[in-house]
Amino acid sequence: MPNRQSDDRNKQLPAKRAVGMILLFVGLIGLVTVLLCGCGIGAWVVWFASLINVTPEQWDQRVKEQAERRRNAEVQQATCDQDHAKAFLEYWLLLLEMKNRDELYRLTSKAFHERMTRQQFEDFIKARPYLKIQDHNWSHGVDGNPGDNFGFMLHSRTHGAVHTNSMLWVVREGGEWRLDKLEDGPNR
Repeated sequence: MPNRQSDDRNKQLPAKRAVGMILLFVGLIGLVTVLLCGCGIGAWVVWFASLINVTPEQWDQRVKEQAERRRNAEVQQATCDQDHAKAFLEYWLLLLEMKNRDELYRLTSKAFHERMTRQQFEDFIKARPYLKIQDHNWSHGVDGNPGDNFGFMLHSRTHGAVHTNSMLWVVREGGEWRLDKLEDGPNR
């Protein structure tokens, strides 16, 4: 006569093995996840630490490289002179994050240099922190016309609902776009 207890044990053995295999599998997935997350967090810590020890020159180089990549992408999508002028302005505004603003001043027109010295330019930019705000919109001067001189209205949001409007004029000199004027407009 067959032994019922041995039959029951034999049936329970595969079930216990299946549960054990599932637990082992889940445990391995958990271990891999912990290792990947731990390494990911470690990479972020190393990256952040590298930012802390950045010299002003290294910072400026990073800002310029990022701004150039964005400008190149916008230039590739440009279909008219106005699009190229606007891509230049976006690039110029991104360069405001640089510690040394010599490059920004260099990218202004000859007429701009006649109206404003390098030190006056530095003071002018410091007095307008809203220009650095990346959450902005454009209006005026985006109608696709050809030319060498365009004006754009920049709408920057500051401190909640307050908007600052600035008029930026660009001119093409020697085949390169330059900031010609930067005027504060009406604010709301």
